[in-house]
Amino acid sequence: MIKICQRCGKEYPPASNRQKYCADCRPAVTQEYNRQYYLRNSEEIIARVAQYKENNRDTYDAYQREYSKKYRAEHKDTIRQYKKQWLANNPDKERVYCERAKERYHKKRRLKKLEAKKLRLIAKMQANAAKRQTKQIRRKELYQGDSFWDNNLNAFAQRM
Repeated sequence: MIKICQRCGKEYPPASNRQKYCADCRPAVTQEYNRQYYLRNSEEIIARVAQYKENNRDTYDAYQREYSKKYRAEHKDTIRQYKKQWLANNPDKERVYCERAKERYHKKRRLKKLEAKKLRLIAKMQANAAKRQTKQIRRKELYQGDSFWDNNLNAFAQRM
């Protein structure tokens, strides 16, 4: 049985009884159908994809990282050429990009130094608190039987 393609009018042997298009036209017809479907249902599709991303953030991010690594590995030359062309067309933006990168680097470095300083101060404060506590314990032991110190120990400790 021979059928006629509804798109190009060429005769072809069908693989099934419902087949309407020849093997040459089928990819183009499918692509056009998918495009029309997306245009009709784009809001719903976008919302569904956003919901999926939100519900599966870890899986989605891992997939994106793997895809990016694979793409960069397979297209090194293309990316290099694109970057070279972009830098040639945008010499002023490249300089700005470098300056921003330097600013980010120095900002991270300052933050690391501040974090280290903060940790040192916390350790110092904890050591001082331990020393004060030790002094208070020694005072208690030293003046255990003295009624003046027993009555006023808390007030004295707070002033220290």
